[in-house]
Amino acid sequence: MENTNQQNNSHRRADFPPSLWGCSFASFPFPQTEFESYSRQVEVLKENVKDMLTASKKDPVEHIEFINLSCRLGVSYHFDDEIENSLKQIFADLPKLLEKHDCDLYTLSLLFRVLRQHGFKMPCVVFDKFKDTNGEFKKTIINDVKGILGLYEASFLSVHGEQVLDEALVFTKANLESLAMQSSPRLADHIRNALIRPFHKGVPRIEARKYISFYEEDESRNDTLLKFAKIDFNRVQLIHRQELSILSRWWNDLNFAEEFPYARDRIVEVYVWANGVHFEPQYAFSRMMVTKYLKMISLVDDTYDAYASFEEIQHFTNAIERCSMNALDQLPADYMKVLYRAFLNLFNETENDMGKQGRSYASYYVKEELKELVRGYHTEAGWADKCHVPTFDEYVRNGLATSCYGAIMATSFLGMEEVAGGEEYEWLKSNPKILSAGKMIGRLMNDIMGHEDEQKRGDCASGVECYMKQYDVSEKKAIEEIQKMVANGWKDINEDCMRPTNAPMPLLQHIVNLARVTDVMYENDDAYTIPSSLKDYVALLYIEQVPCCVFYESVVFDKFKDTNGEFKKTIINDVKGILGLYEASFLSVHGEQVLDEALVFTKANLESLAMQSSPRLADHIRNALIRPFHKGVPRIEARKYISFYEEEWWNDLNFAEEFPYARDRIVEIYFWGNGVHFEPQYAFSRMMVTKYTKIVSLVDDTYDAYASFEEIKHFTNALVGLMQSSLMSL
Repeated sequence: MENTNQQNNSHRRADFPPSLWGCSFASFPFPQTEFESYSRQVEVLKENVKDMLTASKKDPVEHIEFINLSCRLGVSYHFDDEIENSLKQIFADLPKLLEKHDCDLYTLSLLFRVLRQHGFKMPCVVFDKFKDTNGEFKKTIINDVKGILGLYEASFLSVHGEQVLDEALVFTKANLESLAMQSSPRLADHIRNALIRPFHKGVPRIEARKYISFYEEDESRNDTLLKFAKIDFNRVQLIHRQELSILSRWWNDLNFAEEFPYARDRIVEVYVWANGVHFEPQYAFSRMMVTKYLKMISLVDDTYDAYASFEEIQHFTNAIERCSMNALDQLPADYMKVLYRAFLNLFNETENDMGKQGRSYASYYVKEELKELVRGYHTEAGWADKCHVPTFDEYVRNGLATSCYGAIMATSFLGMEEVAGGEEYEWLKSNPKILSAGKMIGRLMNDIMGHEDEQKRGDCASGVECYMKQYDVSEKKAIEEIQKMVANGWKDINEDCMRPTNAPMPLLQHIVNLARVTDVMYENDDAYTIPSSLKDYVALLYIEQVPCCVFYESVVFDKFKDTNGEFKKTIINDVKGILGLYEASFLSVHGEQVLDEALVFTKANLESLAMQSSPRLADHIRNALIRPFHKGVPRIEARKYISFYEEEWWNDLNFAEEFPYARDRIVEIYFWGNGVHFEPQYAFSRMMVTKYTKIVSLVDDTYDAYASFEEIKHFTNALVGLMQSSLMSL
């Protein structure tokens, strides 16, 4: 449809950066075989990790540490029920636990953070023991890096009136940078990442990906848990990529990037918002719907802020209030009709989906939240049209609606039928403290980072300008005061997550996650408007897989067992096979019985096989029995294997016995090849030079020291003929 109104000179035009991704995600092919392989591996490892989680219960401190690791590595969602029950028990026994254990700063901070992040309000007075008689934190704890970092992380779980945690934040921040300078590069990076964004404010999926890399270098790491986290991350990433592919095609089919060239083309970045709220596979429908609604909302926002006349805006707002195809004719511009029709189609899609679930009420609440949001945009457009700067209080009241939090959460609830019924939608509509705080954080953080560019585009005054005018302060002072409000908003969020709660914990956690996405989006600038700021996160989450060893399922070895479940006797004389199975058995994880049996079986047979083998192979087998390759120091193993491998090709040919008259000089021949080019990249050349030179040496000794002249003539003719036929075939 040709949009003649877009040529109207009265229309403004914001100069937003173009999309970074274009159609790149739309063509993503879903690798079904790879996904199924990951899924099978996850199921096996999940049971192993679950056993470890259960086993750790014998020590409450160890159990809390394991729960924390599963959270930080992004796999705790697999064990929600187990973790919930464990933490209930630990919290109930907390007085006894604290009395029995003289917890150090790190352990106490970890216990505090894990319990509070799950809604259990552990009292903050437990930290008073680390203060001196003057009420200040003791200088003796300053060099406790783990403890100081743990206390810093714990301080972000504070609620109003907890002075000790406010002081802890100031104290730990003042010391962590200097501690980072004294730490190993690995720990220093971890500390600085925490100073930029503490774990409690991080988007779970991003935090998990970063922590996997950090934990991988921990010498005391749990390899099974790490492997589980890596494989599960890659598995879930494939799900997210598929969703992003479907949404990209939906967006491309609408052709709205061309239909509305003045608006931000950001389907990938919108998906980052939705994915940040709930990444777990079971919330796929919620992610899809949140992305679609947010993209449409973004179009309305850009239309009101950066293109439409105020008269057009009034007509569109009235049409949204009616939500009826009958209102289409009242819209004065074709481009607005296209946008309005798309909204109605999305509403109809929602009503159909919710009707099938018997939750028609859900679509009503979504529609009402959208109406409130558009009213808020209309109010802002009116202020901009009249060049009016409202009071800060007036701005914030309207800004709670334009933050989009209400609309996002109402849409998010669509895919959460198990916990989000009519009662929960009513709770959401009542604007509870946690939601109100999230709305304020979203609105004000956007204003802090985007207000300068917005003013250049002719938008209405932001919270920064409104605060400056109402309180007659500088821009710097206004931003400082607004940042304090944001910090207090986080305390409101924490407070509403403490048990007993007014809504199911999953719903509360998704509001917390939305605030976390906001913190990431407005870290250094408005990353939604300036997509290059989000590029690395997009790559981290949806493009780059976690590097990990290929995890083959141990059931592949079942084929070598007989009907009695024992390894077949027919494989006993397969020396290379038995040695290979022995080496493979050391890569087992918990619960892989076939590999445990393989170790017993192969060890029982390898010594006798060594006695039947050549001296060279016998030595190799006995070295493996002393120390398998998986347990060897790589450099030492490499040196030993070089000596073994140098002779392997030559020994397999058995030419030392076949041609006893010739010089047996494979090592000396390799010396020639190595002297020509020793560099690592020329390994293939060295190998081929050695092989050809050794064969040439055999011919030389045959001609010089053994064959008759007649034999030599026949061999020469045969060799020339072979060369000619090879050339003819090229």
